[in-house]
Amino acid sequence: MRPARPHDLEHDPLAAWLKAATTLLDHGLLDGFRRGWRKHYVELIDAEVGGLLAAMLEAGGAIPLGAIGDRIWGQVALGCGFDVDDAAEHRHVIQLAGAMVAMLTDIGMVTRDGDDVVLTGLGSILATAAAVMASDDEVDELDLVDTDAQSLLLVCADEMEPADASGRLLAWCQARPADEAAEELCEAMLDEDDPGVWRLGLEALGMLEPMVAEPAIRRLRSHPGLRSVVAEWQRRHGRARSSEAER
Repeated sequence: MRPARPHDLEHDPLAAWLKAATTLLDHGLLDGFRRGWRKHYVELIDAEVGGLLAAMLEAGGAIPLGAIGDRIWGQVALGCGFDVDDAAEHRHVIQLAGAMVAMLTDIGMVTRDGDDVVLTGLGSILATAAAVMASDDEVDELDLVDTDAQSLLLVCADEMEPADASGRLLAWCQARPADEAAEELCEAMLDEDDPGVWRLGLEALGMLEPMVAEPAIRRLRSHPGLRSVVAEWQRRHGRARSSEAER
Protein backbone atom coordinates (compact mmCIF):
# COMPACT_ATOMS: atom_id res chain seq x y z
CA MET A 1 0.00 0.00 0.00
CA ARG A 2 1.37 3.42 -0.93
CA PRO A 3 2.03 5.87 1.92
CA ALA A 4 -0.54 8.57 2.63
CA ARG A 5 0.23 11.87 0.93
CA PRO A 6 -0.84 15.43 1.83
CA HIS A 7 -2.84 15.85 -1.39
CA ASP A 8 -5.12 12.98 -0.28
CA LEU A 9 -6.59 15.33 2.31
CA GLU A 10 -7.19 18.02 -0.31
CA HIS A 11 -8.62 15.59 -2.85
CA ASP A 12 -11.04 13.75 -0.53
CA PRO A 13 -10.89 15.07 3.04
CA LEU A 14 -13.67 12.83 4.35
CA ALA A 15 -12.03 9.64 3.04
CA ALA A 16 -8.65 10.77 4.41
CA TRP A 17 -10.16 11.48 7.84
CA LEU A 18 -12.01 8.16 7.93
CA LYS A 19 -8.79 6.32 7.05
CA ALA A 20 -6.87 8.10 9.79
CA ALA A 21 -9.62 7.68 12.38
CA THR A 22 -10.18 3.99 11.71
CA THR A 23 -6.41 3.40 11.83
CA LEU A 24 -6.28 5.01 15.26
CA LEU A 25 -9.20 2.92 16.48
CA ASP A 26 -7.73 -0.29 15.06
CA HIS A 27 -4.41 0.27 16.83
CA GLY A 28 -6.04 1.27 20.11
CA LEU A 29 -6.42 4.79 21.42
CA LEU A 30 -4.77 3.99 24.75
CA ASP A 31 -2.54 1.01 24.11
CA GLY A 32 -1.26 1.92 20.66
CA PHE A 33 -0.43 5.60 21.08
CA ARG A 34 0.49 6.19 24.72
CA ARG A 35 4.07 5.66 25.78
CA GLY A 36 5.32 4.34 29.08
CA TRP A 37 3.86 1.91 31.58
CA ARG A 38 0.21 1.07 31.02
CA LYS A 39 -2.39 -0.90 32.89
CA HIS A 40 -3.00 -4.31 31.40
CA TYR A 41 -6.67 -3.56 30.85
CA VAL A 42 -6.14 -0.70 28.40
CA GLU A 43 -6.61 -3.26 25.61
CA LEU A 44 -10.02 -4.13 27.03
CA ILE A 45 -10.96 -0.44 27.12
CA ASP A 46 -9.72 0.06 23.55
CA ALA A 47 -11.84 -2.87 22.39
CA GLU A 48 -14.96 -1.21 23.82
CA VAL A 49 -14.60 2.09 21.93
CA GLY A 50 -16.72 0.89 19.00
CA GLY A 51 -19.44 -0.26 21.40
CA LEU A 52 -19.30 3.07 23.21
CA LEU A 53 -19.75 5.01 19.96
CA ALA A 54 -22.68 2.78 19.01
CA ALA A 55 -24.23 3.30 22.48
CA MET A 56 -23.87 7.06 22.13
CA LEU A 57 -25.63 6.92 18.77
CA GLU A 58 -28.46 4.87 20.26
CA ALA A 59 -28.76 7.34 23.16
CA GLY A 60 -29.34 10.22 20.75
CA GLY A 61 -25.72 11.24 20.26
CA ALA A 62 -24.76 12.38 23.77
CA ILE A 63 -23.77 10.67 27.03
CA PRO A 64 -22.53 12.28 30.26
CA LEU A 65 -18.82 11.84 30.86
CA GLY A 66 -19.61 10.27 34.24
CA ALA A 67 -21.79 7.65 32.57
CA ILE A 68 -18.94 6.78 30.19
CA GLY A 69 -16.61 6.34 33.15
CA ASP A 70 -19.13 4.14 34.94
CA ARG A 71 -19.69 2.05 31.81
CA ILE A 72 -15.98 1.45 31.31
CA TRP A 73 -15.36 0.73 34.99
CA GLY A 74 -18.15 -1.85 34.97
CA GLN A 75 -16.60 -3.58 31.97
CA VAL A 76 -13.10 -3.55 33.46
CA ALA A 77 -14.26 -4.74 36.89
CA LEU A 78 -16.23 -7.59 35.32
CA GLY A 79 -13.56 -8.53 32.79
CA CYS A 80 -10.62 -8.39 35.18
CA GLY A 81 -12.25 -9.57 38.40
CA PHE A 82 -11.94 -6.34 40.38
CA ASP A 83 -14.23 -5.54 43.27
CA VAL A 84 -16.59 -2.77 42.16
CA ASP A 85 -15.66 -0.93 45.36
CA ASP A 86 -11.92 -0.97 44.53
CA ALA A 87 -11.35 2.79 44.80
CA ALA A 88 -7.78 2.80 43.47
CA GLU A 89 -8.54 0.87 40.28
CA HIS A 90 -11.79 2.75 39.82
CA ARG A 91 -9.93 6.05 39.98
CA HIS A 92 -7.37 4.86 37.43
CA VAL A 93 -10.06 3.65 35.04
CA ILE A 94 -11.86 7.00 35.28
CA GLN A 95 -8.59 8.72 34.34
CA LEU A 96 -8.20 6.41 31.35
CA ALA A 97 -11.78 7.07 30.31
CA GLY A 98 -11.05 10.79 30.39
CA ALA A 99 -7.90 10.25 28.29
CA MET A 100 -9.89 8.20 25.79
CA VAL A 101 -12.54 10.93 25.47
CA ALA A 102 -9.79 13.53 25.04
CA MET A 103 -8.31 11.52 22.18
CA LEU A 104 -11.71 11.08 20.57
CA THR A 105 -12.13 14.85 20.85
CA ASP A 106 -8.74 15.47 19.23
CA ILE A 107 -9.65 13.14 16.37
CA GLY A 108 -12.91 15.04 15.87
CA MET A 109 -15.31 12.22 16.73
CA VAL A 110 -16.80 13.88 19.80
CA THR A 111 -17.03 17.28 21.38
CA ARG A 112 -17.83 18.43 24.91
CA ASP A 113 -20.98 20.27 25.95
CA GLY A 114 -20.64 20.84 29.67
CA ASP A 115 -20.66 17.41 31.29
CA ASP A 116 -21.92 15.71 28.13
CA VAL A 117 -19.80 14.01 25.47
CA VAL A 118 -21.49 14.61 22.12
CA LEU A 119 -20.94 12.82 18.83
CA THR A 120 -19.93 15.09 15.96
CA GLY A 121 -21.26 14.54 12.47
CA LEU A 122 -18.11 12.62 11.58
CA GLY A 123 -18.33 10.68 14.82
CA SER A 124 -21.88 9.68 13.97
CA ILE A 125 -20.65 8.23 10.68
CA LEU A 126 -18.15 6.02 12.48
CA ALA A 127 -20.66 5.16 15.20
CA THR A 128 -23.11 3.98 12.55
CA ALA A 129 -20.37 1.88 10.95
CA ALA A 130 -19.47 0.42 14.36
CA ALA A 131 -23.10 -0.53 14.99
CA VAL A 132 -23.38 -2.21 11.58
CA MET A 133 -20.14 -4.15 12.09
CA ALA A 134 -21.29 -5.27 15.52
CA SER A 135 -24.56 -6.57 14.10
CA ASP A 136 -22.69 -8.33 11.28
CA ASP A 137 -20.47 -10.08 13.81
CA GLU A 138 -23.49 -11.43 15.67
CA VAL A 139 -24.75 -13.89 13.07
CA ASP A 140 -26.56 -16.17 15.48
CA GLU A 141 -28.41 -19.39 14.88
CA LEU A 142 -31.76 -17.63 14.49
CA ASP A 143 -30.45 -15.62 11.55
CA LEU A 144 -29.70 -18.82 9.65
CA VAL A 145 -32.55 -20.91 11.02
CA ASP A 146 -35.01 -18.65 9.22
CA THR A 147 -33.16 -18.53 5.91
CA ASP A 148 -33.55 -20.75 2.86
CA ALA A 149 -31.43 -23.84 2.35
CA GLN A 150 -29.33 -22.38 -0.45
CA SER A 151 -28.36 -19.30 1.58
CA LEU A 152 -27.65 -21.52 4.58
CA LEU A 153 -25.26 -23.73 2.64
CA LEU A 154 -23.49 -20.81 0.96
CA VAL A 155 -22.92 -18.95 4.24
CA CYS A 156 -21.69 -22.10 5.98
CA ALA A 157 -19.35 -22.92 3.09
CA ASP A 158 -17.92 -19.43 2.67
CA GLU A 159 -17.81 -17.96 6.17
CA MET A 160 -17.64 -20.67 8.83
CA GLU A 161 -15.31 -23.21 10.32
CA PRO A 162 -16.55 -26.82 9.99
CA ALA A 163 -17.56 -27.17 13.65
CA ASP A 164 -19.55 -23.94 13.60
CA ALA A 165 -21.14 -24.84 10.28
CA SER A 166 -22.27 -28.21 11.65
CA GLY A 167 -24.03 -26.49 14.55
CA ARG A 168 -25.86 -24.13 12.21
CA LEU A 169 -26.90 -26.97 9.91
CA LEU A 170 -28.28 -28.95 12.83
CA ALA A 171 -30.22 -25.94 14.19
CA TRP A 172 -31.68 -25.31 10.73
CA CYS A 173 -32.74 -28.95 10.28
CA GLN A 174 -34.35 -29.12 13.71
CA ALA A 175 -36.38 -25.97 13.08
CA ARG A 176 -38.56 -27.46 10.32
CA PRO A 177 -40.23 -30.75 9.37
CA ALA A 178 -37.71 -33.32 8.18
CA ASP A 179 -39.36 -33.87 4.78
CA GLU A 180 -39.41 -30.11 4.15
CA ALA A 181 -35.74 -29.80 5.13
CA ALA A 182 -34.76 -32.70 2.86
CA GLU A 183 -36.61 -31.23 -0.12
CA GLU A 184 -35.08 -27.78 0.35
CA LEU A 185 -31.57 -29.15 0.79
CA CYS A 186 -31.91 -31.33 -2.29
CA GLU A 187 -33.11 -28.43 -4.46
CA ALA A 188 -30.36 -26.15 -3.15
CA MET A 189 -27.65 -28.70 -3.95
CA LEU A 190 -28.98 -29.27 -7.46
CA ASP A 191 -28.88 -25.51 -8.08
CA GLU A 192 -25.21 -25.23 -7.07
CA ASP A 193 -22.00 -26.52 -8.64
CA ASP A 194 -19.71 -26.10 -5.63
CA PRO A 195 -18.46 -29.40 -4.14
CA GLY A 196 -18.08 -27.66 -0.77
CA VAL A 197 -21.78 -26.77 -0.80
CA TRP A 198 -22.66 -30.32 -1.88
CA ARG A 199 -20.73 -31.84 1.03
CA LEU A 200 -22.41 -29.53 3.53
CA GLY A 201 -25.79 -30.37 2.06
CA LEU A 202 -25.08 -34.06 2.45
CA GLU A 203 -23.93 -33.46 6.02
CA ALA A 204 -27.25 -31.75 6.73
CA LEU A 205 -29.19 -34.58 5.10
CA GLY A 206 -27.30 -36.99 7.32
CA MET A 207 -28.76 -35.19 10.32
CA LEU A 208 -32.29 -36.13 9.24
CA GLU A 209 -34.08 -39.42 9.82
CA PRO A 210 -32.78 -41.97 7.26
CA MET A 211 -36.26 -42.78 5.95
CA VAL A 212 -36.68 -39.09 5.03
CA ALA A 213 -33.14 -38.41 3.86
CA GLU A 214 -32.67 -41.49 1.65
CA PRO A 215 -35.09 -40.47 -1.16
CA ALA A 216 -33.31 -37.12 -1.45
CA ILE A 217 -29.91 -38.84 -1.46
CA ARG A 218 -31.07 -41.22 -4.24
CA ARG A 219 -32.27 -38.25 -6.26
CA LEU A 220 -28.92 -36.52 -5.84
CA ARG A 221 -27.02 -39.64 -6.81
CA SER A 222 -28.85 -39.73 -10.13
CA HIS A 223 -27.36 -36.34 -10.99
CA PRO A 224 -24.18 -36.75 -13.12
CA GLY A 225 -22.21 -34.05 -11.34
CA LEU A 226 -23.17 -35.16 -7.86
CA ARG A 227 -22.95 -38.93 -8.32
CA SER A 228 -19.34 -39.38 -7.21
CA VAL A 229 -19.66 -36.93 -4.29
CA VAL A 230 -22.77 -38.70 -3.00
CA ALA A 231 -21.17 -42.13 -3.44
CA GLU A 232 -18.11 -41.03 -1.47
CA TRP A 233 -20.31 -39.61 1.30
CA GLN A 234 -22.36 -42.81 1.46
CA ARG A 235 -19.25 -44.96 1.75
CA ARG A 236 -17.91 -42.85 4.59
CA HIS A 237 -21.25 -42.98 6.42
CA GLY A 238 -22.07 -46.63 5.76
CA ARG A 239 -25.07 -45.81 3.60
CA ALA A 240 -24.00 -47.46 0.38
CA ARG A 241 -25.93 -50.70 0.98
CA SER A 242 -29.38 -49.25 0.35
CA SER A 243 -28.27 -47.68 -2.93
CA GLU A 244 -26.65 -50.90 -4.08
CA ALA A 245 -29.88 -52.76 -3.38
CA GLU A 246 -31.78 -50.44 -5.69
CA ARG A 247 -29.72 -51.25 -8.75
